[in-house]
Amino acid sequence: MRNPKKRNKEGLNSRPTRRALSSRQPDCTIAAAMRYLRLVLPICACMGAILSSCAPPRYAAGESWISAGPMVGNTSTSTATVWARGMAETDIAVRYATDPSMKDAKESAAEGAKKASDLTVRISLTDLKPDTRYFYELTSRGAVSSRHSFKTAPASSAKFRVAFGSCAGFASQVVFRAIRETKPDLLLMLGDNHYANANELDAIRSHYQKSRVDPDFATVIAETPTWAIWDDHDFLGNDVDGRAPGKEHALQAFREYWANASTPNLQQRGIWYQFSWGNVEFFMLDDRYWRNVVKGSMLGPTQRRWLWDSLKRSTAMFKVIASGSVWNSQKHDDSWNEFAEERRALFEHIARNKIAGVVLMSGDIHHGEVWRMKTEVPYPLYEFVSSPLSMRPSDCAGDATERLGCYGGGNMFSTLDFDTSTSPATVHSEMHDESGKLIFSHNISVDEIGGPTKADPPSTGDTYED
Repeated sequence: MRNPKKRNKEGLNSRPTRRALSSRQPDCTIAAAMRYLRLVLPICACMGAILSSCAPPRYAAGESWISAGPMVGNTSTSTATVWARGMAETDIAVRYATDPSMKDAKESAAEGAKKASDLTVRISLTDLKPDTRYFYELTSRGAVSSRHSFKTAPASSAKFRVAFGSCAGFASQVVFRAIRETKPDLLLMLGDNHYANANELDAIRSHYQKSRVDPDFATVIAETPTWAIWDDHDFLGNDVDGRAPGKEHALQAFREYWANASTPNLQQRGIWYQFSWGNVEFFMLDDRYWRNVVKGSMLGPTQRRWLWDSLKRSTAMFKVIASGSVWNSQKHDDSWNEFAEERRALFEHIARNKIAGVVLMSGDIHHGEVWRMKTEVPYPLYEFVSSPLSMRPSDCAGDATERLGCYGGGNMFSTLDFDTSTSPATVHSEMHDESGKLIFSHNISVDEIGGPTKADPPSTGDTYED
């Protein structure tokens, strides 16, 4: 009979020796690891699928994710606003740098393109330097747009060019090729920027969408800080005023599709605002939302008070007041002539408070003009009218003894070259046809319009180009 002690020593119930344990350890460790992996891997795969479904998908190379834009909007010495419209709801940010290679680029906070705002976004860029060129690109979900650039406003006196116009129909916008060739520092769109003539929100949005995809217009606004006001056709319809139904839809679409400086009181309905470029301040008027809501007033009481106060406080060398409707006294329908008393009150306010350097700007009438007007203001008031960018032109009929120049031969645009770095500061105006050909030019100095010397010398001259 076998010795039981020996069987216990070597049998199944016996405790393994240290040597046996040591020799079996590798086999036990590998087996345990395999069992662990068989248990954990399916869980990891499941979690990966869950996390992947939560993360936003990346756009594929070449996938279209921007339906319009970018557009550079309100720009100052230290900030800029970039506008764009997505193809679907998404978050869009801007990468920007002073180096064209985008070295050390910063990235803005992302803004969400939502259906409620027709997929449009306005993205703020901050901590910029004055008078500096920035390169930028849109980015969303790993996709990057083409690269563009713009320049910030100068901090003090400077030379710069403003291009401006109005009345842009849906014919080819080739005029913007010529505008780009003049290399403007900023662009002002002075109303009738589309011709929706509608009070339904979707119809107004549709016309903005069409205008933004014109390649020539899109190229200019992607690289030129752009501001806008409206007139009748991009408000609600021909010659309408603030009593017409649907104006809240026009206001919503306007704010969705432009990136202007903010109206002083956002609770106040309307689109008026002001901004500065160097030593020039621009006062952009709303000539429709409150027109005749109070009979005889184009501006309404709140906008009127803002304009009166802002002009009085302004220390700018030149003060440009822009309106969609023309200022001069020629008998145009749907103009400031219908509001002669309010116009007179404005001019008397300028005279009474000795506000120097005021210049007027307008559009609407489908031909370009330069006026030198005698008014309640003790110096001549110049008005620069620019229209149409791309619509049927009208002729220069009418008795206009104060009109220095007029062009009604086709589509056109105008420029103003400000130079506040010289003494006296000057403004050089030009009218160009659709091809960019110079049609008319005129020079004025700040001295002529109530500037520092308070002198009123003769005009420095004007020329026609055949």
